[in-house]
Formats: sequence, C-alpha cells, structure tokens
Amino acid sequence: MDKIRGIVVVCLFLFTTFFSEAKEHKTIISEAYINELWSQRHSIKSQDEFIHFGQNQPDISSDSFEVNWKMARAMYFIGNFGFGENFSCFEKQLFFKYGVMVAQKAKELKPKAVEGFYWYGVNLWYNIQCKGILNSLDSASGGIEALEEASHINPSYEGGGPFRMLGLYYLGSGQGSLLGSPSKENMDKAKSYFIKSLQLGPNFLVNYLYLARVYELEGNYKEAIKVLAKAPSLNTQSKSRNLKKDDIIEEEYFRQKILEKTKKLRKKL
Repeated sequence: MDKIRGIVVVCLFLFTTFFSEAKEHKTIISEAYINELWSQRHSIKSQDEFIHFGQNQPDISSDSFEVNWKMARAMYFIGNFGFGENFSCFEKQLFFKYGVMVAQKAKELKPKAVEGFYWYGVNLWYNIQCKGILNSLDSASGGIEALEEASHINPSYEGGGPFRMLGLYYLGSGQGSLLGSPSKENMDKAKSYFIKSLQLGPNFLVNYLYLARVYELEGNYKEAIKVLAKAPSLNTQSKSRNLKKDDIIEEEYFRQKILEKTKKLRKKL
C-alpha cells in the first residue's frame, strides 16, 4: 500500500511540475505594451519584438480581444514591411500562420467585432500567397468568408479594407486559372471590390494601386494612369486620417509605388 501511495505521490509531483512549466511558457503581453510597439513599428526594437513573437509563436496568456487582434496586425506588418521585406516566403509563413492563429482567437472572443475577421483574412491571404497558387485553391475560402463577415460588420474599416482584401483574393489567390491569371468573372469581381474600397477609403493610397492593377491587367493603361493620378497628397491624407509618423512612412512607401507604376504604364502606351 505504501508503495502504491509513493507511486501516486511521484505521479502527482510530475503532473504538477509539467503544468507549472507549461504555465511558465505562456507569454503575458499587455495591451499597453503591444500598443507601444505598434506606435513605433518602424523602429528596430519593435520589429525585433515582432520577429521574436512570429518565430516563437508564444501561447499568449490573455483573453484580451485587443491583444490578440493587434498581434495579428503586427504579424501582417512584419511579414511585409521593414526587416520582414528581406525574409524568404518560408520565413514569412511563420508570421502569417501565427497571425491567423491569434486572429482566430480574436474572432472567438468578439464574434461581432470587425478586427478579428479582417486580420484573419489578411494573414491567411499572405500565407497562401507564400505557399503558391495550387495550395491557395484549397485555402482561400476561409479567408473570403472572414472578409465577407468583416464587410458586413464594418465595410469602412482600414479604408475599405474588407473589400480591398476581397478584391485581392479574387484577383490572385487562385480563384482563377491554375496559370495564375484570374478569369474574367473573377477579374470583374476584383474590380468591383476595389472600386468599393476606393469609395470608402479615398485617402488610402493602396486602394489606387490595386484598382489600377486591374485596369493594367485588362490592357487599359490610360485608365490605370488616370486612377493613379487621382491619389491624394500627403497633406490631404494627414487632415483626413490624422497620420502619425509611422503611418506617414507607409503612405510614402505606397506613394513611391504609385510613381513607379505610373512611369511603367506610360511606357506601355
């Protein structure tokens, strides 16, 4: 009997130790901290932290809706800007997969809020792009459903973001042919979504780039140039959106893309 009791005590000790260690591996991230990182997201410190989160994929010990969706937003950012621009697609997938995971948790915590659905769709889109078109044929539906839900909740979020992302899914996520060219039906869907996003977010430069891309694919270079020429000045954007320092860095990035695209389109005329 004493022998059995001893075995039970040892098992309880091991069980307690295991869960204590597991608890230690949970990462507590405050909303204040992730807000601080985001406000300085183009700094080395913030990007190092985002990379650390993406590579280690900590089990966030938080039922905070805000922390989870903001972490998903951070994963989108580090996979596309700053240090993340130099990573391979394989490396970027770590960020986007983690973004999908924490956005899913945000969806569950607040199923009537736009943020979880939107950043889920965003991260899933970039993840399937890294995988390639054949994989994205099987993976796109969940993102489309999430973004459709986001568009019902708040279509104006992130300057028409839900419609903008839906346009990207139809333009190039494998909804068209296996050769990577979207069908005319999906091209038309993409155009209609980009037009909606531009109407809702006229002060978001990325909306002009995506709509112009559709016209370019259609061979309508003059219309593409017209769209890009309508992009607002930084002064107009700042008045409308109250842009912070890091927001301006990103808008200047898109402004440079507009200039480069306009130059290339003029050569095609």
